[in-house]
Amino acid sequence: MPPAEIIRDARQRAGLSLLALAERAEIAPSALEAYESGAETPDAETLDWIVTCADFDRGEELAALLDLAGQFPARYSPTLEYPVFGR
Repeated sequence: MPPAEIIRDARQRAGLSLLALAERAEIAPSALEAYESGAETPDAETLDWIVTCADFDRGEELAALLDLAGQFPARYSPTLEYPVFGR
């Protein structure tokens, strides 16, 4: 399930407006709207925070996915070494 759907589902199940969830999560409503519409993708930590603020039961699968995603860099890192294939 894409992050946008996870956020929208969590917010709707909690019975919260976009503004109410943004206030709970202490993020700008425009940022939450961008995440929920799919225009922007939150990192794993932000996604976890938003669903936690919505009091949404993430379930074991989502918790495992968020833990796994948190182990990967969100951006290119010049110090990250990649394996050389085919040599």
